[in-house]
Amino acid sequence: MNIYLIKNKLAKKILVVFNNLRLKRYYNEKLGKGKIYIAIILDKLLFRLIVLIAFVLFFYFISESFSFSIVISLQFFALYVLIMHKINKDRFKKRTALVNQQVVLKKTFKELLNQAPDDFLDYIVDILNKYGFNKVIKVDGRDLDMIGSIADRKIGIKCLQYDKDYKVGSDLVRDFFVGLRKNQLNEGVIITTSTFTQEANNLLVKLKKYAFIQLVDIVGLLEIMKKANLYPSDIEIRKIVLNEISDSRMNFKNYKEVVLSKGKIVKYILLGIVMILFGRYTPYTTYYYVIAAIIFIMAIVSLILLLIDLFQVNEEKHENKVL
Repeated sequence: MNIYLIKNKLAKKILVVFNNLRLKRYYNEKLGKGKIYIAIILDKLLFRLIVLIAFVLFFYFISESFSFSIVISLQFFALYVLIMHKINKDRFKKRTALVNQQVVLKKTFKELLNQAPDDFLDYIVDILNKYGFNKVIKVDGRDLDMIGSIADRKIGIKCLQYDKDYKVGSDLVRDFFVGLRKNQLNEGVIITTSTFTQEANNLLVKLKKYAFIQLVDIVGLLEIMKKANLYPSDIEIRKIVLNEISDSRMNFKNYKEVVLSKGKIVKYILLGIVMILFGRYTPYTTYYYVIAAIIFIMAIVSLILLLIDLFQVNEEKHENKVL
């Protein structure tokens, strides 16, 4: 039996388990309303402990037998855990789907916004063709970007590549309507990477008897991509999330290197001394002493990291020394 093959299989299984744990932590923190994963676990354990104690007290009140209440409470508690596990599993699956939608939305928006205007239009043309349009032709006009045909209907299309903070207003919808009239079209679609104002939606009601116009925002565009089989698969979404987790760790590492850098040691020490001196002459002495202690701890941690870096550099110099 090949030992290297066994090691590779074992490494792959460990990696899968590790990634599953990372994903579970990611989703729990996203759904935990700002709580970190450890806090979520502690909250669950504390709540279950309270439930168990409640069972024990309830059955002890009924039976007045401590041993009996413990035994029966453990059985009811086990049943409670199984039921809640089933409920939470189904709920977690549904809420995870919403998180995945936001992940895809964020990735798609970033990709669309970073494209050059011509590439953006070409991408929309590709989406519409795969969605079911028979033919989509780009036109050289200010109010229309392309004209497509689907089910023997000619539709004018306008594509707007805007940041998510910008909402498409009624003025652009009105200009688009004028463009449809110039090209003798009765149907049109405005596709944007952002959203629409309420005024823009209200204007559609007034224009309804003259032309049928649909407004497609970034969420609607994702729905079109799903029907065009361009929406990321579950495996692709998994990779996107894992990459996002890795990027978050890199950002934390960069943040740590800034906050706990060697250049901050003297500043932390001086700031801590100032906080102690200043705190002696204020009614909030304890508060300033606590802050000073935290600052001194940061200085100590920075110093330790500096010594570790110096030790590693010396080791590398020693290893690279030519005898």
